[in-house]
Amino acid sequence: MNKLCIAGKKMLKKWMIEVQPKNPKHLNKYHLFQKQGFVKPYAAVAQPGTAQILKRSV
Repeated sequence: MNKLCIAGKKMLKKWMIEVQPKNPKHLNKYHLFQKQGFVKPYAAVAQPGTAQILKRSV
């Protein structure tokens, strides 16, 4: 099992730009993090209704 540790918002943004992940779960968590400034561990952001979660958090 591999793990990735990214320190800081600047490095996270750089990683997202360079790697460009395509997994909707991770993209949704990243967008939620950008809007709210945090994401709860094990947040169910890849479940049906994710679009509504993102819209409500704006």
